[in-house]
Amino acid sequence: YEHGSQYPDAFIHFALSPEKEICLRAGALSDGRLLISLYNLGYDPTENICLYLEKEPAEIKAMQPDGRWLPIGFEKCGDGLYTLPLSAEPMYPVILLIG
Repeated sequence: YEHGSQYPDAFIHFALSPEKEICLRAGALSDGRLLISLYNLGYDPTENICLYLEKEPAEIKAMQPDGRWLPIGFEKCGDGLYTLPLSAEPMYPVILLIG
């Protein structure tokens, strides 16, 4: 499994099978929310992104192609693990705002 990096008041992990080629960048905003950009560098789509977050999010939003933020559902699937019903298409970014 791959792991993210430590940020003030948050710890981010993402869990994918070893053959996936994923790049994840994240940062804490001044209001405490997290901004995450995830890129699938492989050839096949990645379904159902799984993240580890130390704090349970109040909401998660995904940026749409037109720049709007759309709230998305998420499912808690373990201690601090959350599954997002999103597909990471090859070479298209997935931009998330977690609050």
